[in-house]
Amino acid sequence: MEKIIFGDIFRHKDKPYVWLGSDGEVIFAALVLNYDETKALQTLRKRYEKIPSHSMNDSTLLCYVVLQTEKYKDQAASLNRTGDHGIETGIVPDGRLCEEDVKKLRMEICEDKSIPEKLKKIVKQTVK
Repeated sequence: MEKIIFGDIFRHKDKPYVWLGSDGEVIFAALVLNYDETKALQTLRKRYEKIPSHSMNDSTLLCYVVLQTEKYKDQAASLNRTGDHGIETGIVPDGRLCEEDVKKLRMEICEDKSIPEKLKKIVKQTVK
């Protein structure tokens, strides 16, 4: 298998993911949500943006990037639970994000305070 890098899309157990990185023990990946899940997440974010002091605003549940990559256009790459997918084997390559999505995803990871420091460090070290 070719080396997989930040922004590569792969499938695992019939679900699409975006590779974020690995520390040798854990694979960090963003689950690509379907259209209905994406709309529900956008609605949830809008609801909590109206209440800036709500703890939900500090949750990774509301961390995502709506993709422009043709195959997954208007679907969200969710940054919730990025290291908890249980991915070890069975990764099937499925393309790559467009450069715009790669940049937005990197920015969301590096700038959002709710993203775990471990993932931020991996992304900052591997993605320029």
